[in-house]
Amino acid sequence: MKNLDRITIILLGVLALSLAVSLLLFLLHGTDMQRQVLFFPEYRSSVCSGEERRLPTKPTTEKEIELLVKEILLGPFDVNYVAVLPQETSIRTIMLRNKKLYIDFSVDVVFQESESRLSFEEALDCVRKSIVFNYPQIDRIVFTVNGEQPKFTESKS
Repeated sequence: MKNLDRITIILLGVLALSLAVSLLLFLLHGTDMQRQVLFFPEYRSSVCSGEERRLPTKPTTEKEIELLVKEILLGPFDVNYVAVLPQETSIRTIMLRNKKLYIDFSVDVVFQESESRLSFEEALDCVRKSIVFNYPQIDRIVFTVNGEQPKFTESKS
């Protein structure tokens, strides 16, 4: 019985020590967060307006943009805004090469119903606005759908 109490005390001590070390490491390093502005159409006017979010920092700009676009696909927090793109939409590829960003969406981006009254081109402009606002170093954005580029989706800013 005495050995069992000693083992229990040792295990509790190890657990408390590992918890303390974890807390210390979190306080020292934590998770770096950055403020991002995502643009969504307003419910009544369909004008794209900004909604601020805090997103974790990623190791590369490409990964940060991927997270930003995924957040856009999730939709707004504010009930006065509506989603830009249909929820079923997925990102097939994101590549950043020499200040030129390529984003390939699944075909759901075109054929699914969206809550917003924006046209497909206006919806992509809203996504473009979010990216350019947060990453002004990007010179061009090329959107594709299943690898095909609609004529109007390339921009110089």
